[in-house]
Amino acid sequence: MCYYAAQDLGQARTYLWQAVRFAPHLAVDSRFVRTFGMSLLGRPLITRLRRLRRTLPPAHPTDSSTWQPHV
Repeated sequence: MCYYAAQDLGQARTYLWQAVRFAPHLAVDSRFVRTFGMSLLGRPLITRLRRLRRTLPPAHPTDSSTWQPHV
């Protein structure tokens, strides 16, 4: 995860792959899958997506009086 955060994507993929070999349950962990998938996109696209994420409002409003869960 540190290599991914530093955008050293080749090293990130290497260590993420090793992690799933030693701990197969990671293959179904959403954070792991997302990080591995993002490591395949390349630095320019990751940088743009990170910028976009900072400009978007939160996905789930914190004010419970206005938000109703889907039933």
